[in-house]
Amino acid sequence: MLRYPVVSSRAALRENPPGVSLLLAAGLLLAFVATAALVPDEAVFRAKLFWSRGLLLLSGAAVLLGQALGGRLQAPHPGLLLASLGPALVAIGWLALGDPTSAALARDEVGRLVLFPAALWAAGSTLAWAPARRATLMLIGAVSLVVGIHALAQNLAGVLELPIDREPRSFSTFGNPVMLGAYLVLVLPFLVLHATYSRGSTRWLHAIAAGFCLPALLTTGTRSAWLGFLVALLTGVTLLAPTRRHRVGLLLAIAVFGGALFVFKQPDLGRESAHPLIWRDSLAMVAEHPTGVGPGQFLVEFLPYASTELLDFYPRASHTINDVHSEPLQVLVELGWLGLVAFLIPLGLLVRAVISLLRSSALDDSDRLLVTSGAAALAGALVQSFISPDLRFGISPMIVGLVAGMLLSFSPARGFAVPRGSLVLVVAALLWASVAISTSWSGLRLERLVTPDAPDAQLSAAPPIDPATLDAIEKRAINEPDDWTAHFDAGVIRGRAREYGRAALAFRRVLELYPRNLPALRNLGLCEALSSQHDEAMDDLEAYLALNPRDETARYFRARSAWYLGELAVALAETERLLTQNPTHRDGLLLLEKLRE
Repeated sequence: MLRYPVVSSRAALRENPPGVSLLLAAGLLLAFVATAALVPDEAVFRAKLFWSRGLLLLSGAAVLLGQALGGRLQAPHPGLLLASLGPALVAIGWLALGDPTSAALARDEVGRLVLFPAALWAAGSTLAWAPARRATLMLIGAVSLVVGIHALAQNLAGVLELPIDREPRSFSTFGNPVMLGAYLVLVLPFLVLHATYSRGSTRWLHAIAAGFCLPALLTTGTRSAWLGFLVALLTGVTLLAPTRRHRVGLLLAIAVFGGALFVFKQPDLGRESAHPLIWRDSLAMVAEHPTGVGPGQFLVEFLPYASTELLDFYPRASHTINDVHSEPLQVLVELGWLGLVAFLIPLGLLVRAVISLLRSSALDDSDRLLVTSGAAALAGALVQSFISPDLRFGISPMIVGLVAGMLLSFSPARGFAVPRGSLVLVVAALLWASVAISTSWSGLRLERLVTPDAPDAQLSAAPPIDPATLDAIEKRAINEPDDWTAHFDAGVIRGRAREYGRAALAFRRVLELYPRNLPALRNLGLCEALSSQHDEAMDDLEAYLALNPRDETARYFRARSAWYLGELAVALAETERLLTQNPTHRDGLLLLEKLRE
């Protein structure tokens, strides 16, 4: 049973212990907080996302199981919780009626959209237990300290003799400076405000963590995160300062910080950005597709709408424009006006719930400090999301949901009685848990496929070639210029020697002599792909696959060439078709993860 004891002392806790399901949910939620901060993120194997998502979903499943066994289904602000499912329901409805270009991206986006309500449910229900809430706050301080130290070490590695590579823009364990900036915007208000206003030993933990995380935020070079943090800090100070004089002093200190930021980070602040061009071209998509292009489909649908100015700034062969860099605008682009309304409704309900909490007289000083810190963090994250893609990263909506759930946990839970041990709810909780385990298992399977600097399977080392054999075959091709077999053999031997450009010339000559030679057409496309002649490879492999659609190697290399050319819609379509044929194709799975990245 999920039971929330009223605890005023350790003796009271011993007399009225929490239920097993609550302890399990709280433990899983704490493991999620630690994993989301400390597990390193990688380019292909997204360990941080896989494990964090699995732990969060398991925590939510434990909450549901406890409530099913206890005979009451409840949550704080159930209307807000249900409304937060709106974007995911709109996405599912779109998929039921529409046909997305990429099914993989559509599934990913639906999965991302349920992360916020899942975190809201797990945190809002579990953190109503005050010891779990205090433990979460302490753990945020501890793991943020590690993240901040790591980020500073990355930035100072070129100055100090440290055993890590120097990073001009720190990313710590997050793999991307924008992701680290988004994380710091959400945790720094807790650290700074508790270091300033709280009492007791935890104050020093938060003060030390803030001392490392504040400069770490600067090292990210992420302007949207700087703006978000300043908004969060202004919000927190305005709400907490006891007197006008105190408030003015703190605001002046913030102004000095902003001025120093402007002076010392001028190169980052003046860095050229193409965001306005992306926003302008995205609005053209909205005008043509008022119902949206489909969940997760911006990546593959945007290119025809990209202006010449934008493509000059981001050449498609070397850059991928995978986000709108504005969460509300991307929701509008992908889910249409209905999706935007579904996005704004829970946002409005959350703002109303937070304002109601801040006006409540039932909170003591420590609780009010925690609620104010969370409100400041959410305000900063909201402002940041308007000019940043941070909520597109799976970790960010989960942490936003954690913070929002922590605030909602101060509100009384509302719900209704259900049959104790309801079979339907128990089965639903077990299915939920199985989804959580499955998502982590899929990550483990992908991890086993990944090896450092692993080459494509098709590029494994060939046995050495006898120079005399190579010379003989070359001479035969020269002496018998109209014999297609001589040129075919020359192409094969050059391909084995990894001289793919010369091999492609030989196979091209074969097709001039024998236009219907399918093996030569296949080999020509593969050698073109392997010699970076990707435009030619795309055409030749397309022609070959039209005649032999079951060839997995040819399809993989066509997808690979499309990826190199920035033709992401083609790359995703070919990769998904390949994995439909062979769901365990190693290089296909890795390429799909690169495309999802």
